[in-house]
Amino acid sequence: YIGNDTVVIVFKEGGKPFNPNILTSPNHQCIIIVQLEKLDNNVPYYRISCVNKRDVEPYGPYLSDPPVFEGKTTFRTFLM
Repeated sequence: YIGNDTVVIVFKEGGKPFNPNILTSPNHQCIIIVQLEKLDNNVPYYRISCVNKRDVEPYGPYLSDPPVFEGKTTFRTFLM
C-alpha cells in the first residue's frame, strides 16, 4: 500500500527500469529510486535517482555525479 505521501522512496530490485507513472496519487511530488549494487570488493553501493513533478522547484541536497554512495553509513547520512 502506498499512501498519499509527498515523497516516496522506492527500493528497486532487478534490471528493469522503474516507471514512476505507476504511482498515481496526486499528492506524490518526489519519487526517490534506490538500487543496491555490489562491486568486486563486495562493498554495498547505493545508486539514487530522483523524479519530480514538473511544478516542483529545484531543491537540495543535490545528487553527486554519478549518484552513487558507498556503504550504508554514507547513504543513510545523505538520505537523512
